[in-house]
Amino acid sequence: MLRSVRHKLQDAHYEVELISFGLRRAIAIIEPGTEYVKTFYPIETDWFERNKKLESLLKNNRGLSLADVAKFHIETALKA
Repeated sequence: MLRSVRHKLQDAHYEVELISFGLRRAIAIIEPGTEYVKTFYPIETDWFERNKKLESLLKNNRGLSLADVAKFHIETALKA
């Protein structure tokens, strides 16, 4: 899923490239002492503000996989 960690941004935030999504850049949260990605954030810092309605629908939706949620995020970004 990850191609590479481009660089550390702050604390547990790393800029990464996602292979499964056309090398799209994202922010991965990798907590110290762990070897897994806790979650991803979009690069655009205002994404959540611009897409409040979509994020509200996706958040905690047990019927969607992480890949499904990522797909919605990317499709929304492409339409912007």
